[in-house]
Amino acid sequence: MNKRSARRAPLAASAFAITLCLTGCASIDTAMLEAQVEALSEDIPTSWQTASDGATRPQNWQSLFDDRLLNGYLSKAAQNNLDLEQAAARVRQAEASIRLSKSVLGPSVNADLSASGAAPLSDLGDADDAFGSSLSARWDPDLFGANRAGLRQAEALFNLQDANTERLRRVVMAQTARAYIQTVEADQQLRLAVENLSFIEETKRVSEARFQAGDIARGDLALAELEYENAAAAVETQALATRSARRALSILIGDFGDDDLAVADALPKPAELGSMP
Repeated sequence: MNKRSARRAPLAASAFAITLCLTGCASIDTAMLEAQVEALSEDIPTSWQTASDGATRPQNWQSLFDDRLLNGYLSKAAQNNLDLEQAAARVRQAEASIRLSKSVLGPSVNADLSASGAAPLSDLGDADDAFGSSLSARWDPDLFGANRAGLRQAEALFNLQDANTERLRRVVMAQTARAYIQTVEADQQLRLAVENLSFIEETKRVSEARFQAGDIARGDLALAELEYENAAAAVETQALATRSARRALSILIGDFGDDDLAVADALPKPAELGSMP
């Protein structure tokens, strides 16, 4: 054995030992991890372990907000939302299809009533009256089950439309709550923008007075004026965002003349802010 082979032998032995150690450590860590997971599983409540996708979900989630105005909007959306009205119409149509399919399975009855009168020319005062009536019934047996299959199809369509309506109702309620929150947020941001513009306007007035007194240069006054213009533009931008949020909420609740949605209109307009004291 040469010197190079002698040097490689200890290295190979060391690498083999390190591999064994890593393998053993990995096995030990895996066993410990499985034991910890099993111990944690024993502490989980049984109701949590058996929960599935069909677990009970809170149905009265709007009460968590404790907001009278939000509850009013949700009620309006449930009554006036156009999508919900269309869905309800589809449910009524499916219900009518069920009644029609059931009527085909039963017997049909027809009734007829007639009356006639005539008199000879020789004796017009003596008229012969004739009355008649008829009653008939018919029932066609559903030998091949086509009518019963049509009834099952109508019932399945009704169940589908009813389920879709309930799903749509929940979606509309969630969208209404989200639109309401976005509207409130937009209102608050608009109020802050208006207050900020009032503060900047006062700063601009001070800068103008200082410039006339010779305390500041023309460049400082220009910066103050530019800051005021930017703040005024921010108010206009936020006012548009507020109106957009209110329009979205109005569409969802199906009410375009709600006075509660006109709060932002009472705020000072950017053109009016220049004349504020």
